[in-house]
Amino acid sequence: MNFHSAHFNPHSLFAGYAPPPIPVIDPLATANALGAAPRRQNVACDQCRNRKVKCLQVPGHEKVCAHQHRTAQLTVACSHLVQQLTTERKRTQQVQRRTRGVSASESQSVCRACGSNSAGAERSGTTTGRRSASLPAASPILQLIAFLLSPENTTQLPDSLASPSYVRSSTSPPRQDSDPNWGDFGRRLIEDESYRIEFTWDLVEAFFQICHARLPFLNPDDFRTSLRAALPTFTSPASQSTTTFTHPSFPPGKISRNQMVHPALLAAVLAWGAKFAEHPVLALDRQSNGGRSVIARTLLRKARHVAEVERIHQLTSADNVIVALLLDALQSQNINDPEALISFYLGAAIRQMFELRINNRAAIMSIPDTALRSTMVFAWWVASITDAHSSAWFRRKPMIDEDDSNVDFYHFNMPVITSSPRPSLEEQQQYTLWYAASSQLAIIARRMSRVLWIPSTEAEGLPFDRLRFIMQSLDEWRDQHLARVGMPNFASSDWGFLEAVNMSSHDALYHTLWIVLFNAIEDFSIKELRDAGLTVSMTSDAPVAAEIPGHSIMLDQILISQIEEARGKLQSEAGMGALRIAELVSVLAQQNYLRLDPNIVHYALYAAGLHLARLGRPETMTCVIGLRQYGLAYEDAYDQADEIERIYAPSSGASSPHMATSVPAQTHSQFAMPHSQPFGFEMFQPANAHFEHHSRSGSDSLMSADGLLPIGDTHVASSADFGGLFGHAPSGTASPSALLGGTPHQTPPRQQPSPGSMSPFSISYSH
Repeated sequence: MNFHSAHFNPHSLFAGYAPPPIPVIDPLATANALGAAPRRQNVACDQCRNRKVKCLQVPGHEKVCAHQHRTAQLTVACSHLVQQLTTERKRTQQVQRRTRGVSASESQSVCRACGSNSAGAERSGTTTGRRSASLPAASPILQLIAFLLSPENTTQLPDSLASPSYVRSSTSPPRQDSDPNWGDFGRRLIEDESYRIEFTWDLVEAFFQICHARLPFLNPDDFRTSLRAALPTFTSPASQSTTTFTHPSFPPGKISRNQMVHPALLAAVLAWGAKFAEHPVLALDRQSNGGRSVIARTLLRKARHVAEVERIHQLTSADNVIVALLLDALQSQNINDPEALISFYLGAAIRQMFELRINNRAAIMSIPDTALRSTMVFAWWVASITDAHSSAWFRRKPMIDEDDSNVDFYHFNMPVITSSPRPSLEEQQQYTLWYAASSQLAIIARRMSRVLWIPSTEAEGLPFDRLRFIMQSLDEWRDQHLARVGMPNFASSDWGFLEAVNMSSHDALYHTLWIVLFNAIEDFSIKELRDAGLTVSMTSDAPVAAEIPGHSIMLDQILISQIEEARGKLQSEAGMGALRIAELVSVLAQQNYLRLDPNIVHYALYAAGLHLARLGRPETMTCVIGLRQYGLAYEDAYDQADEIERIYAPSSGASSPHMATSVPAQTHSQFAMPHSQPFGFEMFQPANAHFEHHSRSGSDSLMSADGLLPIGDTHVASSADFGGLFGHAPSGTASPSALLGGTPHQTPPRQQPSPGSMSPFSISYSH
């Protein structure tokens, strides 16, 4: 054979040759032949595995095991999260080993192949709940939205829509009093994907137009871009890539800015939007349920469920801090609510910020991303302020001490990067005063909590020197900060939502502390009086006796006079504070601003209404009306309004005797100013006294025909009469974010916006 012939074919040598068949080895048969027991695969569902019982499928119910059938839990699908995560981890390791030595061109072809396979898997319904940087068609986000926008008592979502990671697990049985179906609009949200996406965007816009102005943790442009890239027709692998800024003091990834949509963050944003959006679906939902929104309630519960699946309260990261703070402000503030998670997410956020060392100035300055640095500083400041006041409200010790941080939000030295001219020195000083006042008031609230809510105070009473110190601290704060950062003595028609709510909310924070202190002394009394066997009510005007027969302890006359003076002042300040809050509620309610407040003046409104109801004041009904308007977003306010009405009903015929003298209905501020003066800090005069009390006929009433306090330049408790109180940063100045660096994102509120206004809580981002 001529091997050098031009017509030689080397394959002709093997013509007619057939290779021997490759033997197929059966592992089970081999194991049986060797006498070894075959390896048993654990295919039990999560619930049966946890209970250590045998998992048997029910004929005709492939996704429900016999254990669930016996316990009448057919509405809960079996979940296999342990198996899924284990299998996915092995598969990921194998793919990494196979593609370790692949060239760039081969890698692109492999990625295209993976994309086509994943798309086919999505169409067939075999999807996983894990997030990846190259997810095609953004199927996890669509599945998450489908899970969130579905009634709680839905038996099971279609496989093409239900992500295994977010379907209610077998360890979370359905509520016995589950909400009713959403009706036709609920069915449309389940079946119509385009309608569901449209509804999602409406909730997102409601969040950024209303809530973001007060809690600006997110960059609106970045969030919208990420969500748009995760939805159909906008998906591309490049648009879902992540940008991570490693931090030298932390493991990689803990302090980073993730440009992908975080599932728990999206769930929290949608839950926020459902409280304030005016979509026809939500309007019909509230109309059908007496003002309460079943959809908003469902979204809140599912947002908590997604946060639990994502382990928001366990894993430490910058994203989880923001999600936890957003979820905390969504929770009910009714201590009698069985679903209220008061300060739970706040505690998780504070713990994670301690682990990330956000409280350390050196650690903060080492974060290279200016926008992320500003966000983390703002998150720490919000958590510190919230922890201080909520500890006073809900009777617990604060989680943050005064010496836990050396980061001053209003003194933080960061580069100023804004689209507007650099703020002037005067503007920076004004914002420094504003944040200094807020921080100082939080310090007072924190000190109050540490001396009031301890076992010794509950058992023995509050020592008088500590009571006097707290009252002096509140007086000093008023003298130092009230006139500088307070509200002007007239209402302006140019004020929008941000101005009105900012002034009212911070005004209310100060007066609420007096009410909290009054209630604490009413419950625990003063230690010196209890040691002497005296029980004196704070609502009584009876003089304090020097001694009681049978007791050897006799109080000094000077101490008695000091205690009586402190009691009278505390009665007056608490009563005046409650009336002031009621007047602010009237201003906000008539403008429908309480409907848009993101749970900031909620507790102050409830505390003032409760205080006035116990005193039998007619202004109680103003707080009740305000709470019912507040209930459109936070339905626990409806229950609080009912509680106040029950307390007020028996005493509505007559008011408390001490209120007629110590808390007059008509008050006049000593720094009265003409309406023609412009608004500015230069208008205020030093406050040497809080209010000038003027008597008024007991037959007069503060109530108007609509049940609200009148507004305007009148001789009743109006905004003009209570001028010069705490709570407003001047309009027309640079955002406080200018002190932190970044470009401000201004989003006007939905109702009666003020285009040129900026929230004192605004924060900016640099790109």
